[in-house]
Amino acid sequence: MTIILDELEYAKTLIEDKQYPKLKNLIIIAKYLKYNGDKPAVIKNKLIDYCKKNALNWNEATGWWIINTALKETKKHRLRIPIPIPVTKKEIENIKSIKNYGLEKFLFVLLVYAKILKYNDTRIKPRKKPQFLGFLYVSEKITKLFKEAHLNVRKEMRQKYLQELYSAGYIDQTGHGAFVVKYGCDESDMELMISDYNNIVLYYQRLCGEKVAGCECGKLFLKKTSRSSLCPRCWKKKRLRENVENMRKNRSSVYNSLDVKQ
Repeated sequence: MTIILDELEYAKTLIEDKQYPKLKNLIIIAKYLKYNGDKPAVIKNKLIDYCKKNALNWNEATGWWIINTALKETKKHRLRIPIPIPVTKKEIENIKSIKNYGLEKFLFVLLVYAKILKYNDTRIKPRKKPQFLGFLYVSEKITKLFKEAHLNVRKEMRQKYLQELYSAGYIDQTGHGAFVVKYGCDESDMELMISDYNNIVLYYQRLCGEKVAGCECGKLFLKKTSRSSLCPRCWKKKRLRENVENMRKNRSSVYNSLDVKQ
């Protein structure tokens, strides 16, 4: 299952875009409603209403289990909201020592993922067995991690990259197949702070001199032109507002011209 790092924004997007109520989506929406202060009975009714509106021919009698599963999950995990995650100077030095910009971006993404999953744990009850100090690992799909690092490479190249990192001692694997991050080092001065979980690699690209800017919404984006001032999502919303306003003005001018003729 793909890991959602910023569940707060993801939940808002699900509700705004009226996405299909898969179990994973309903769990995040349920946690979001609880985060906003809703009681279990209210959450249940809102989930049922969401399913009725966004799933064709949804049947409450046969779909009760998915609602109950989402409600049970709110007792085990809280909503993951972004908290600042520090990256130290030593960790950046360790990453840059690979001397391959593509792999550096991948290692940076892997490190931040591991730190978020460790220090922004959503479990309501503490672990039965505490993690070892400094132990960092990620159980995410390799394709997703490469995508987050903005590395569009084929399977053969991904395997070659991973083998290079294994051989150089940067990463290892657990018995369950998760990546173990071996280059983390919290005992060093802070280099930067990660607050935007949806654009992790851009922090490293900005550190390396690429043209990365901050949008008015607080998110980072890669500037493609000198005039770029908004992230893709905000730019899309702006264009939509402008189109709606232009259509309104056009309709108004047509009506006005008809009134003049009459």
